[in-house]
Amino acid sequence: MKTEFEYDAKELASGLNLGGLAYLQWDRGRDFLYFDGLGVRYKDRLSEFRERRLNIEIALLEIGYGRKFCIASKRLDTNCTIGFDPYLGIRHSRFNVSAKINEGGLEGLLISLSDLPDSYQAKERWLDPVVGFISHYQLSQRNRLYLKADAAGLGLGRNDYWNIMGFLNFQLSAHWSVSAGYKATEFDAKSGGENKLNLKLRARGPIAGIIYSY
Repeated sequence: MKTEFEYDAKELASGLNLGGLAYLQWDRGRDFLYFDGLGVRYKDRLSEFRERRLNIEIALLEIGYGRKFCIASKRLDTNCTIGFDPYLGIRHSRFNVSAKINEGGLEGLLISLSDLPDSYQAKERWLDPVVGFISHYQLSQRNRLYLKADAAGLGLGRNDYWNIMGFLNFQLSAHWSVSAGYKATEFDAKSGGENKLNLKLRARGPIAGIIYSY
């Protein structure tokens, strides 16, 4: 049995209880260590005639190591104009998903006659290797364009994940800057272990943030 859940911005806002994204990086020369975290808690609050509900909790924690490479720099300028920073890491993922798919009508009747459950629960905990890169281009003294992409799982387990985002960073002061851009993520978890579902999650949308550096 296959069912899809698709939500627009209004529907997501009505159900989102808690969400956050954080990235920390410690530089030492050309080397760097990083911590990346994502947490989302969503509960479907919409009241519709059809009974189709999705509740989900997601937590991703990642640590790793990378190295900076300067592809191009302006003459007599110590700043790197074009940079490419590959990295390797380990990601811990935690998913709690519950779905109710009885939409009533003919589908609900067929589910009842087939003696199939109309609700499912999926719980997963796992570790995955991660590879990725950060590329950046200095547009001006205060503006820098970033592209960040990574992939986890890499076919070594039941789960595969990829993420890509691009954003423009504007330097406000020596320590503070603001960023805005776009992020796309896709996650594919095959059934197995405690996971009873074959989950495919996709997210697209704008992002904005504040950066502090020292």
